[in-house]
Amino acid sequence: MSFSMLKKIPLAASIVLAFSAGAAQAAPVTGTIGFGGPGLYVGATNWYQSTGVDFGTPWAVTTAGTGSFALVPLFTNPVSFTDFNWGAGTGAVNVPAVLNPAWTFAHAGVTYTLDISTISNILRGSAANNSISVSGTGTLKVTGYDDTTGVWNFTGGDNGGALNLSFSSAAVPLPATIGLLGLGL
Repeated sequence: MSFSMLKKIPLAASIVLAFSAGAAQAAPVTGTIGFGGPGLYVGATNWYQSTGVDFGTPWAVTTAGTGSFALVPLFTNPVSFTDFNWGAGTGAVNVPAVLNPAWTFAHAGVTYTLDISTISNILRGSAANNSISVSGTGTLKVTGYDDTTGVWNFTGGDNGGALNLSFSSAAVPLPATIGLLGLGL
């Protein structure tokens, strides 16, 4: 084997190692999870005119998690929510930096967190339908996974005098083609 051939072997080995190291990175968060619990409207005397929510005591996981949340059992984990305001209008609004994290909890040594980036839509009910639905985007963070952009939704309302509040989050990882393009670069 010539000297020039020997020089090419370490270069080829380092390229293989670089791609192997890239494959060992964590995966994006996937799946959905939902929560329910007590809370009060803020800035009004009803939900449809409210400008925010005061979550009160910790909430509980109310829907079976899927994907990265699949191991979280129902009703057993107290989830701390940060009170937040969405303003008096409809549509998109600015998000205060003090909101993050929007919620966080831990189970079996894994921490789950949502930081809210945007409030992209506010749907208001009426006096006959005392409800509100607020949605937006954020970053889901789960121990052992890459931080992943996700969507969330909060709903509140009265149904025959019973207060109903829920919050759900769903991960929206980057498409695989974008990840492969980044890997190629």
